[in-house]
Amino acid sequence: MSTFLKDLSIRIKILGPVSILGIMMVLVGVMGQISMGSIMQESSDISTNYIAGIESVSEIRSSYQSLRRVAFAHIVASNSHNSELMGNLDTEGKELRSAVESAVGAYQSVTKDDAQRQAAEQFSSSFSAYMEVWDEILQNSNSGNIDAASELANTELRERGTAITTSLTQMSESLSSGVEKAVVAQEETYKFSRTLIFIFIGIGVLVFAFTVWVSWTWCVKRLININKQLRDIIRSVEEGHGDLTKRVQSFCKDEVATLSASINVFIETLHTIMGEINVSSTSLAGIVQRVSQKVDVTNASSADISTTMENLSASMEEVAATVENIKGNVEQADTDIIVLSEESQKLSDYADGMQERAKKMETDAKENSK
Repeated sequence: MSTFLKDLSIRIKILGPVSILGIMMVLVGVMGQISMGSIMQESSDISTNYIAGIESVSEIRSSYQSLRRVAFAHIVASNSHNSELMGNLDTEGKELRSAVESAVGAYQSVTKDDAQRQAAEQFSSSFSAYMEVWDEILQNSNSGNIDAASELANTELRERGTAITTSLTQMSESLSSGVEKAVVAQEETYKFSRTLIFIFIGIGVLVFAFTVWVSWTWCVKRLININKQLRDIIRSVEEGHGDLTKRVQSFCKDEVATLSASINVFIETLHTIMGEINVSSTSLAGIVQRVSQKVDVTNASSADISTTMENLSASMEEVAATVENIKGNVEQADTDIIVLSEESQKLSDYADGMQERAKKMETDAKENSK
């Protein structure tokens, strides 16, 4: 069981029993409705069919007894030559016959089994035979044949009445049996429903206890354990001596185990990153040391460069002074050159004048020689 639940998904572990509880609740509701419907049907049969049948039998019995009374009363009225009473009795007999036939029809409309239908058919047959004798008695009584009417009333009518009484007893017994069966069916339905509800309640309690056990053992307890392990790792890290080689332990293959594996991957990644940071820090310390050494060398070189720059600056100042002297000399030379140029121009002009005068004197000399 534990091996099976260990690798089972949490959704199935929790939703499975919860779904079973929900299905059981629906089944209890459906069975309750069915049982209540069955009980209501039996109650309806008792109240509408059987009670109506019993009332019909009671009305038949009362009308039948009244018919017998009418027969004897008619004989007595005929003997006393009371025509009015005889007419009233004839009318009452017809009404009583109609009432019996209506009651028999009402009884047949509510019959539920073969025994009740057979009892109704038996009564109809017996009542038809009874009414044949009854009609014959009234015919003899109306014709004044009192002895024959009395003989029929005391012999055949009594015998036919016994058969009717037997049929009515059978009808009453079939109705009583039907009522008893309906009551028994109600009791059995109630007992079945109560037993079924108790069974569902017992199963529900077991499923609920199983759900609580599964939730605590395979979900809540494991989450609490994982949380404790993770808090211990985080606390040790906060205190400055955390061991990132520790891992969250989980021996299942469900969602909680997946969560544990994800946490372990995170811790492993963090451990790797911290290791890389340590290596990088060591390399950075070496780089800083080398940079510091180079800075020292650079500082020394900067001092030499500063001295050289100072010497260079002094040399540049001397060069600048020399350049200024050269500039002055150049300006003086420019002035001298300009003066020399002017003098040279004058000399050239003078030479040109002299040349012109020489040409003129040569010309004059040639003219004079002629």
